[in-house]
Amino acid sequence: MTTADALPEDMPGLRAAALALIAERDALLGRIERMQLIIRQLQRAQFGRHSERLDPDQLSSRSKKNAKLCKPMPRQQRRRPRPGRA
Repeated sequence: MTTADALPEDMPGLRAAALALIAERDALLGRIERMQLIIRQLQRAQFGRHSERLDPDQLSSRSKKNAKLCKPMPRQQRRRPRPGRA
């Protein structure tokens, strides 16, 4: 940024300085947008598009499968510990 002494005192000069600052700001905003896009692309490449998200249907079907797997076994099928082992 320039100091106040370096600014022009005539209207056309002030207008030109203001337009130059606006152009610089727009260029920097465009650069920020491009960098944010690159960051999103890298995150998507690393973590996937829907990282760590489960569909509600997938969650309910998974819990049903787990419920089937976690049913207690009948007494005849339960393993008995071998003698001498803890």
